[in-house]
This record gives sequence, C-alpha cells and structure tokens, in this order.
Amino acid sequence: MTGNSAEKLARALRGRYGPCGVFDLCDRLGVAVVYQELPSKVNGFYVRFGSRCVIVISGLVPSERRDYVCAHELGHVLLHSGTNAVELTEQTGLCLPRLENEADCFAACLLLEERMREWSRCSESLTARQISQLSGVPQRVVELWFCACAGDSAAG
Repeated sequence: MTGNSAEKLARALRGRYGPCGVFDLCDRLGVAVVYQELPSKVNGFYVRFGSRCVIVISGLVPSERRDYVCAHELGHVLLHSGTNAVELTEQTGLCLPRLENEADCFAACLLLEERMREWSRCSESLTARQISQLSGVPQRVVELWFCACAGDSAAG
C-alpha cells in the first residue's frame, strides 16, 4: 500500500462512519484498544488473536498523543494485515520504514483532514509545527502528510 492508498482508506472510513474519534472508529471496526505498561521506547503495537485485533498503547503516552498512536496502529491493522513487522525485522535485520510511513500517512489523513478544514477558517496558513502542536501528531508526520497525503486539504 502507498500513501495514496492510506489516504483513500482514511477518506473511505470517514465517508462510511462520518466524523468520529479514532477510538470510536476502532470500536465500530471491532478493534479493541487497551493501555499497558510497555518499554519506554514503545508507544504502541497491535496484535491479532484469530480474527480479533487489539491495539496496545503505552500508559506512558501523553493524552494529547494517544489519538495519533491509536490511529497509527489502526493504520497497521488495516493496511498491513498479516504482516508482522517485528518478526520480519528480527529475522531479516531489515528496517521497514515504508510500513511505518504508510501507517503515519493513514493516521495523519484520518486525524488532520477534518481539523484542517476547521483550522483553515481561522487562519490563513499554518506551519507543520503549529499543526503538530494543535493536533498531537508529530511534526515529522505532519510534514509527511503535506508531501504525500494533504492534496487540497493543506492550509500551508
């Protein structure tokens, strides 16, 4: 899947389920979300138990970043089903930035497009840093969104 596929999927979900938060979307999709103590460098991951998916988010993730972490992991659930990035990395030694970028693009498209419409009514132009501060989405992901997913939705 590409950033364009991630964008299309995020838009399709918003079209089907309307405006709703990412945790509500997970609930509607049957994806459970739990909080757990995790190593400090791990914000979250997902696991599959048969047909059931569970997103695990670190209890250390600040509340303003939880939407992003959940949306990123939901991106993995929906875009990379059947791919175990941890296993692939351990067995091959390969880093899989493409999968991470796709999950980031999905998260940014899911979380930012509606908000950008609202924010653009209040401001002529917003920087990636400002959008990051307003949304809790990391600045590098906002920048990825501007490059790969934003299209006509970007304010500046």
